[in-house]
Amino acid sequence: MVASTPSPTGDVVPPFQPRRLGKYRLLAPLAEGGMARVFIAQRDGATEVCVLKQMFEDFADNPVAVSRFLREAHVSSLLVHPRIGRVIDAGYEDGSFCIVMNLIVGKDIESMMHALMRQRLLVPHPVSLTAIVGCG
Repeated sequence: MVASTPSPTGDVVPPFQPRRLGKYRLLAPLAEGGMARVFIAQRDGATEVCVLKQMFEDFADNPVAVSRFLREAHVSSLLVHPRIGRVIDAGYEDGSFCIVMNLIVGKDIESMMHALMRQRLLVPHPVSLTAIVGCG
């Protein structure tokens, strides 16, 4: 049995239970932001895993939020780069707006930026903004 884990706020978070969302099986949580949560997922019949971004239910009735979410999927689908997830699918699955992308294994940009700052190879964001504003 998997034990509960504390969240960054100290709350106890129950272990994740894989579940279904339409034609996708959500295997593990990956991240969460202000508008959506992201999971490692697998489409029915597929052998490879992908990333599924699910809009929070609170935003589903907000036409502006839905429009922004779907525009993100469209704009992302136009980007082609080995380090940018390719949009595989986007739309509505079991009552949720979703964007599905291929999974790119590696470090996230925040971790890379913090590592560069620790090595003094990157100036922290607030310091760089102060320097830019101060130059104007």
